[in-house]
Amino acid sequence: MNILDKIGGLFIKPEETIKMLVHGAGSLQEAFFVLLGFSIATWISIAINIVRLARTFMEIIPINIAPLFHHIVTPAIIGFIIMVGVAIDIVDLLLGGFIIHAVASLLEGAGDIKQLFMVYGYTKVTRVFLLLGSLIMAFTIIGGILVTLVLVLVGWVWYLYLLTMGVSESYGLSMGQALVAAISWSVVKLLLGVVFPGMFI
Repeated sequence: MNILDKIGGLFIKPEETIKMLVHGAGSLQEAFFVLLGFSIATWISIAINIVRLARTFMEIIPINIAPLFHHIVTPAIIGFIIMVGVAIDIVDLLLGGFIIHAVASLLEGAGDIKQLFMVYGYTKVTRVFLLLGSLIMAFTIIGGILVTLVLVLVGWVWYLYLLTMGVSESYGLSMGQALVAAISWSVVKLLLGVVFPGMFI
């Protein structure tokens, strides 16, 4: 089963694919490659859309700074967003993995944290929903933003579904217990976002 089959399987046959990944078909190295690939693609698309919005705004500014923006500012913005974004995703993997593992262990689950990191990495295939939204934004900004918000919600629900199945299969927990563990990191991030605005990733 090659990597493309696994990615497709997480959308077409999610339960079967998760079981195969947990029981030997997946690898931590491959999962990190999946995470890295989707992370880079995601942050490139976000950076491009931010630059597009900035250029649209500049068109109404009487001062002509377009050449400076195009040759210096644009590459700097895109590069910065990609580097910071990928770093955030890697930190998210590490912190999220440790917290989910801790909660799963408290619920008397027995699993390997390396296996959890693997499952967590594969769940990043759900970024495809955000990428689709970014593609739509290339044609219509306002409509694209609305569609992207819906797609991001769908992607998050699918991510949570995949992660819950992965935690259940890896730790021998019921789906209800696995859901509590899987959603724990999202709850922590939400609380951090409320207490420390800007830290919600």
